[in-house]
Amino acid sequence: MASLFKRLKARTNQLPKPAPLGAIPSVPLEQVVTRRDIRELSPEEQARVCNAIEKMMEAGWAADSRNNIGGWDQERSPSEYFRLARYHGWDKSFCVHGRETFPGWHRAYLVDFERTLQAADRALGGDGRIALPYWGWDAGAVNGQLFPQIIRERFAVLKPGLIPEVANSQLNPSNGYRIVPNDQVLAKGMTSMKISDQVRRALSQWEHPRAASTAADNADSVETPHNSLHVLCGWPMTSVSFAAFHPIFFLHHCNVDRLYEAYLRKDMANAGDGENAPWNEFSKSLYGGELRPFRHPATGEWFMPKHTFKIEAIGYRYDKLPAIPPQRLTEPPFLARFEDINPVTLAGRSIALHVFVVGPADPGADFTPPDDVDAFDEVPQYGGMTGVFGSKEGECENCKTRDPIVVEVDVTDCLRKQGLSRHAARLSVVAVDMNTGEHVSPEEVGIPQPKLAGPFFEDKEAMLGRKDGPQAASTEEAGEVAQLQLYLKKYGWYSGEVDGFFGPATEEAVRKYQQFFGLKVDGIAGPVTRSLMMMARMDDKADEADIDDRAAYAPGSVVRWWAGDCPGYLDEEVVRDEVAAVMAEWATAVPLSFLEVDSAQEADLVISWSNRSRDNVFRFDGPGGALAYAVPYGGPGSPGTITLDAAEQWLLQPAAAKPGAFYIMPVLLHEIGHALGLTHSSTSDDVMSPFYVPDQLKLTDGDRNRAAAIYPLDGAAAQLFSVLDQDGDGMLSREEFLTALCNRGSARLERPEAEALFDEADSTGEGALAPQQFVVLMARLFFG
Repeated sequence: MASLFKRLKARTNQLPKPAPLGAIPSVPLEQVVTRRDIRELSPEEQARVCNAIEKMMEAGWAADSRNNIGGWDQERSPSEYFRLARYHGWDKSFCVHGRETFPGWHRAYLVDFERTLQAADRALGGDGRIALPYWGWDAGAVNGQLFPQIIRERFAVLKPGLIPEVANSQLNPSNGYRIVPNDQVLAKGMTSMKISDQVRRALSQWEHPRAASTAADNADSVETPHNSLHVLCGWPMTSVSFAAFHPIFFLHHCNVDRLYEAYLRKDMANAGDGENAPWNEFSKSLYGGELRPFRHPATGEWFMPKHTFKIEAIGYRYDKLPAIPPQRLTEPPFLARFEDINPVTLAGRSIALHVFVVGPADPGADFTPPDDVDAFDEVPQYGGMTGVFGSKEGECENCKTRDPIVVEVDVTDCLRKQGLSRHAARLSVVAVDMNTGEHVSPEEVGIPQPKLAGPFFEDKEAMLGRKDGPQAASTEEAGEVAQLQLYLKKYGWYSGEVDGFFGPATEEAVRKYQQFFGLKVDGIAGPVTRSLMMMARMDDKADEADIDDRAAYAPGSVVRWWAGDCPGYLDEEVVRDEVAAVMAEWATAVPLSFLEVDSAQEADLVISWSNRSRDNVFRFDGPGGALAYAVPYGGPGSPGTITLDAAEQWLLQPAAAKPGAFYIMPVLLHEIGHALGLTHSSTSDDVMSPFYVPDQLKLTDGDRNRAAAIYPLDGAAAQLFSVLDQDGDGMLSREEFLTALCNRGSARLERPEAEALFDEADSTGEGALAPQQFVVLMARLFFG
């Protein structure tokens, strides 16, 4: 058990010193090659790469005798290309999609492919100094090509014998390559999917797990444009099992790796290769896992995640990286969201989802999409496209246990062009099986109907109030009123139905809300009232205007706390220091002793992080909304909990402020108030005001008075304090304290011991103890 006061004494105002990655094995510098866009290579360089790939497809040729080339079974492969292609899904099982290891595993995969490519070049008489080129689709057309023309020409058909006939493969001469037919079709698909926006959002991420994969409802990682290009490129790229049997797969993944490298460089630069570097953000349960079946080129040992952050150490660099977009807060979009998709239900298929945004139907009429997919973007109702890159067919443990995924279409422009409110709009979906080109029912393949999501309030200037007379509210206004009712109900101001009707009950709820927060009380939810509603809230706890504060702990108790499970980009030791500092601030206001313990099982109060996006009604308004969630102490065996939203970006003191990021300390200061039994305050300056204030790090008199009302000083301790406070100023000075402990009673303390005790109790450094601090000291000494 660690002492709160010892922890505070050791606390500094400096961020932790960087923790380097440590020594990692490296290939010789002369082996490092530079990867370039294949469309920028000379014709001779392009031919050299393709010749080497064809050599890899040659039956019986082996780059290394240990690769077991010759024949086909679980251990043997007919060619080096087959050996590598089968790792991705058929007929091996090394799937890592939807996991944080997604980009690292594929990075190791590409290194194996590249070194085999170099061996093939040497077998053809070259020097092996070639690199795996990337297909830089994020840059659009280069030298008049979107899809690399050399790849389209040289690998138009499945090479005879690449897959043995006895394998009974779904990819075979009668069901061979059907790569996207031309650049026009591909460009239209990339525009409909807004690939450039997907790349921008992935590179804007602040935490490695969110940049790396689609886990935890994340639609903004490098895996997102990766999936989109797979869906667009045609068979077999549309199949997890067979995609790698076409060479464009490796060039595509090389570009995904390039995007990932751009993110890593940003992350490492921001961290100074220190505590917030990607290897420290990595999920610990995955960081120690081997990236099988790949071995490090310098050591021959299993590739590990720690080997994937420095690319020159594993043999390559890029000629150029995409630019990191500037950080900015933009107007939140309206999204058609397909949630909780289980890729296993797609049985190896990739599905394109075309979304149409339709207004109220005319009587007796309904919207019918065009029959021709190529004509979809010619109708104003077309909102765009997304896609689901299906899982492997058959048994795959990763596919069965990975998180469900979310895919989205930004339909903001479509709504605006039609002059539609989201409250009046509905969504229509056309699903296309990209393996076959056939239309399918989304429900039959396990894809739910999309939800139209967006900012909580759409019309921020509307004056929402009761209407006189029989005039009915428009669909748009009724939708906004329903959102208002949803807010008021969630935060304890309204108990009626969420029906979009602004009646007397809704008006009364608005009036109470306005009165509580000191606004003009007129019962109209206009821009001022609703702008306050949209401020980031500390939590999603009801305002409880009519509920009294109630102490959660008995005065004089020891509150044992534990903090952990914080996001990887935060230094956990510094997080605990900040928790301790917040506890110390409350210790000056309540007669409680706060002690850190070693495990959550020992604690009366547990502080942790969890992704609470699904519970945040403001999740589509950008960063913020409800930042945390608190559950009060329920007695022994039922600890209080404070859960901070891991979906938000968090800052430690004294880091510089960032748009859309939130400091931990003011949120914890507020949430501990709830844990102690305080409700929300109507005074904006108070810590217990429900709205986030970044520099609110000290309790106000209002906070202290409310705390004192439910945590009165123990009678004996108060009497003792008054006796020791010789000058009667309400504070116990150092000399008064030392006089009492060193000069009185039979159990006198030595002066150095008494001074150390005073210094520990004087957590604010003011040189005197307030009554509450004295009671805390007495409680600590008594309870240990």
